[in-house]
Amino acid sequence: MTYIKHIFPLLLLFICSSAYAQSKNIYGRITDNSGTGIPYAVIQLKEKPEKGVHCDEHGRFSFSVSNNIKAINIWCVGYEKREFTLTKTKDSLIIVLQRKHYQMEAAHIKAPKGNVKTGVLGKKNIDNKMLGYDCWASSRYGREMALFLPANTKRNGVLKEVFFYVTDRGIPKTKFRIHVYAYDSVKRAPGIELTTQNIVVHADTGNEWVNADLSNMNIPLGKGIFISAEWIEGHDNDPKLWSISGSHAQGQVLGLTKDYWNYGYITFDRKIFETEWDWAPYPSAQKRHVLNLMAYATYRYIK
Repeated sequence: MTYIKHIFPLLLLFICSSAYAQSKNIYGRITDNSGTGIPYAVIQLKEKPEKGVHCDEHGRFSFSVSNNIKAINIWCVGYEKREFTLTKTKDSLIIVLQRKHYQMEAAHIKAPKGNVKTGVLGKKNIDNKMLGYDCWASSRYGREMALFLPANTKRNGVLKEVFFYVTDRGIPKTKFRIHVYAYDSVKRAPGIELTTQNIVVHADTGNEWVNADLSNMNIPLGKGIFISAEWIEGHDNDPKLWSISGSHAQGQVLGLTKDYWNYGYITFDRKIFETEWDWAPYPSAQKRHVLNLMAYATYRYIK
């Protein structure tokens, strides 16, 4: 009996030591060529692609992984995706991402003063009456929701600003990243990324429009674009889960509206690390309308 009493603590210590030895701590910073941290860059475990983290606003990261994880994938808007092999070194990692060179032909508006006009993609005066369902327009960190906004091809417009409505549900101050995608006519879903800069915004108290000026990117509209919000996890974003009407989510809640109901299913979403998009139809309580993401954009054109 005494023998067992002495052996058990040693066995427990061995098990704990073995578990510790089977994992490693990874920490460091993601930067550009100048050494500036890249805010909220994404890190994905190569051997477990469904797992990963967001860096903080300075590009810093720290997490533990099992020893069978040999490499990570890192990316962010405006930068080339990179694979990085993990070693047994205990030093802090500095991983540099290269700026991405975009192939798309940027649109430029040049006209005498007074000829450049501003138009609206979608509907500016949106009325949100679906508070009982707006908790659906939220999710876990890393998920992304996109709204298609058709454009008038005769105007050859250039994107100016994008707007998202953030309700007072959840955690309104949660930061989210803005993306713009071309329309994929084959999949009828978001296509190639048109955003060339890493744009992260947030609301203050909720029940407000949050906007971002993207005019310096000179993004052409074509037949239309998708604008999206990506929930990010990092510094100052509360990781706790909250619940509304049985739905569990993190971060802020984006508004939903029935004002786009005649557009059909134009809201899409995808989970973190996934490449394929899914329709995200939100039927109203009476199932008479389709609810879509509460967002719109403005653009410049020559008249």
